[in-house]
Amino acid sequence: NVAVVDVKGDMYDSLAKDIAAREAEKEKEGQGPYPHWTLEKRSLSGSLAETKDALNRDIRDKKIHAFVILDPAELAAGNAEYYSTTVSEFIAMGALERALNRTVQRQNMAARGFPAELPNELEARVDLKAFKVTEKGVEEEKGAGIFAAIIFLTILYATMFMYGYQVMRGVLEEKTNRIVEIVVASVRPTELMVGKIIGIGLV
Repeated sequence: NVAVVDVKGDMYDSLAKDIAAREAEKEKEGQGPYPHWTLEKRSLSGSLAETKDALNRDIRDKKIHAFVILDPAELAAGNAEYYSTTVSEFIAMGALERALNRTVQRQNMAARGFPAELPNELEARVDLKAFKVTEKGVEEEKGAGIFAAIIFLTILYATMFMYGYQVMRGVLEEKTNRIVEIVVASVRPTELMVGKIIGIGLV
């Protein structure tokens, strides 16, 4: 639940409509996870500072999750204020930020007499589909190869890390027990290290 303080009073409806449309679009396309916003319009209670104090109390009392201040002076400078107990929700905050940018863009275009459908046309994207050519033919690449490479890289990294840890543990153990002093007396240090690496690797 996010409270929106629209100081001028001309952005809330457009913002709520944009967010609802994007949520419906993502749900239809099956893309997720996509943040769900429940917006609540709040009016100024006295001055802007007093309104912020009241909303901060609502956050601490868990009546709302966050609130956004849409101040014309700040928006003109390209800023909007977001308050919450956690500011690490990058996906949700990014979605809200993009919705605010689209809303401001539409208002600016409408103020200059451009057609209402122009923002949607300017926001239209072209998705580049990748096709993999093999001896068996052509097939669309949907990212399975990338995920497989990441998994194998993770396994390789974990294996090397554990291998290095075992070598270090073996060296420390021999130094603690003074075994290495006895062994070095009969073999060269290089041979000892090579044997240790191969031996631990086989184990």
